[in-house]
Amino acid sequence: MKPVSEECSAPADRVLAIDLPRFLTQEHHRIHLVGVAGSGMSGLAALLTELGHTVSGSDKANTMETDRLQRRGLRFYEQHRPEHAPQLRATIPFS
Repeated sequence: MKPVSEECSAPADRVLAIDLPRFLTQEHHRIHLVGVAGSGMSGLAALLTELGHTVSGSDKANTMETDRLQRRGLRFYEQHRPEHAPQLRATIPFS
């Protein structure tokens, strides 16, 4: 599986153009969310998990929301470290 940046042939400093409906609903990816306990990212994590993606996430502390997401299949890390997100399809740093 190619990284999105290779698939789209876009320079690193540009927003990548992808077929978002296909990416979200017809394919399954490994996606890591930084700040997953926040209101925006937690909702995104729940949606991505429901769509069948393998979702991991990190935040400064474990919360009731991260507990709920872990019951839905999220792999949670209580620190932000690059090694928590190796060989992923996409890393989403904020919402």
